Amino acid sequence: MTRLIYRLKLPPESFGSQIATMSPDFHRLNSFRKITPIKIEKTETLALFSLYIVHLFLRILVLIFPTSSVGFLFVF
Repeated sequence: MTRLIYRLKLPPESFGSQIATMSPDFHRLNSFRKITPIKIEKTETLALFSLYIVHLFLRILVLIFPTSSVGFLFVF
């Protein structure tokens, strides 16, 4: 099962007129004003979920052992 996440490509006027006109991607941004679907496969969703679980585990380690070397390494 695939999930579709829609990303809205904003017109260059929303980024500010000076930045948009100085940018080399001005015409490219101007042409992409539609909504483009981005597919995320099941394996990518599972990988992101597992990374989130590892992140939570490391945060719990930091809370339990704030002064140890493991906790100090993963504070940032």
